[in-house]
Amino acid sequence: MRIGCFHISLLLKNKIQMNLYLIFYNLVSMVLWANVLYLILKHLFLDNLPLALVSESVGLYLYYAQTLAILELFHSIFRIVRSPFFSTFMQVFSRLFLTWGILYLVPSVQQQWGYTLMVTSWSLVEIPRYLFYALKEIDAVPYWLLWLRYSLFMILYPSGISGELINIYYALPTIQLSKFFDLALPNAYNFSFDYYTFVIIVVLLYVPGSPFLYKHM
Repeated sequence: MRIGCFHISLLLKNKIQMNLYLIFYNLVSMVLWANVLYLILKHLFLDNLPLALVSESVGLYLYYAQTLAILELFHSIFRIVRSPFFSTFMQVFSRLFLTWGILYLVPSVQQQWGYTLMVTSWSLVEIPRYLFYALKEIDAVPYWLLWLRYSLFMILYPSGISGELINIYYALPTIQLSKFFDLALPNAYNFSFDYYTFVIIVVLLYVPGSPFLYKHM
């Protein structure tokens, strides 16, 4: 009897700790994205600075906010949350690819309007999403937040994807000339890699991938 009670107590303790962790993770993510959105709005409407310099105001916050989402892959793998791994991987990979594989590698693309469209769309999606998941852990999700969580994406997913493709389009000439990560044969690994071709393949995957994620919502 004591052993059974001990196991129940341990399970409850672990569940509480996991709930607290998820609340903390989601709130930190929400704050990071809220800060990204605030910096964009401040840059454009309070400071009246040029659209081409938005990335300078956002700074490293975008990299922090988006890279932190890697943890969501582990949340899915270890069943900490019920999100399916495949859809989680698709979304996290595409965002990380844009953040580090496009924006970081080719900083010049951050100066055109597609950057602001993409990052603003991401922010407006992620702020209510992370707040929703944080409050869901304590069963305290208000109706307005539930509505935002499952309504905003209908506009912001297409606008975000449009911004992503625009950024890739502007980055392609630089990627082709710079030959990032290219590995030509012959080499010790007997393997070749062309980053420009890889980026094109990723773009083609948007055709089946975007409707899949949209329907998943």
